[in-house]
Amino acid sequence: MSIWKDAALWDTKDVPMCFGCGRDNTIGLKLDFHQEGESVRAEFIPGEMYQGWPGVVHGGLICTMLDEVIGYVVTRACMLLRSRWRCATENLP
Repeated sequence: MSIWKDAALWDTKDVPMCFGCGRDNTIGLKLDFHQEGESVRAEFIPGEMYQGWPGVVHGGLICTMLDEVIGYVVTRACMLLRSRWRCATENLP
C-alpha cells in the first residue's frame, strides 16, 4: 500500500523560475520529480558549466539537488498529513 497515493503533486508551472524545478529558469536544473512506488526520482545530466574540478560535479550543485528532493518529499508528506487531518476533523462540532 502506498502512503503517497492520496497526496496530489504540485504543478511546476506555479514556480517557473525555481532553480531546482522551474521550466523557465535558463540556468536551472529543471528537475522533474516522479513517484515510483514509495520512492521519488528525478534525473539530471550535468553539463560542463556545473563542474567544480574538471569532470566532477560541483558539491554545491549536489547539495542543491539534495535540498530539492528533501523539500519535495517533505511537502508531499505534509500535503498527505494535512489531507488526512482535515478529513478526521471535519465532522467535529
